[in-house]
Amino acid sequence: RLRRFATDPHPTWEHALPGGATLVRELRLDRGRNTLRLRFTLRGAPEADLVLAPLTADRDHHALQRRWDDAPVTSEADGDHGWRVRLFSGASLLRLSLPGARWERAGWWNERIFLEREASRGFDAVQDLFCPAVARVPLRDGAPVVLTATIEE
Repeated sequence: RLRRFATDPHPTWEHALPGGATLVRELRLDRGRNTLRLRFTLRGAPEADLVLAPLTADRDHHALQRRWDDAPVTSEADGDHGWRVRLFSGASLLRLSLPGARWERAGWWNERIFLEREASRGFDAVQDLFCPAVARVPLRDGAPVVLTATIEE
């Protein structure tokens, strides 16, 4: 359950977990690069397992993505703790890295995601996102783990 959200100094979500623990998620963007970092920190519990199922798209900012049967072109492990995916020929290669994680191929679509704000503006408001893999990483109280997503070489 979302307990708190703040935008300053960067987007931060605090989620209440069973037993009184908290999961803090912080989003940071690398200035001048097509890279983002999500930092996860467990507080108030000795340990927990974090499971992430990244949903991906490669599209123009004015378009929405729809499922297609032959996606992706590339979806494979990238080193010991990463995954890389290219949704179609000519698309950017997305590299996901999470130190300490075990990645498993997923290959499913989250379909018919309704975008309320787009609908209120009169635009197409339903899209599909692809999950290339699922990452599992152990969390320890107070020790952050960082997921990096980039299309940089």
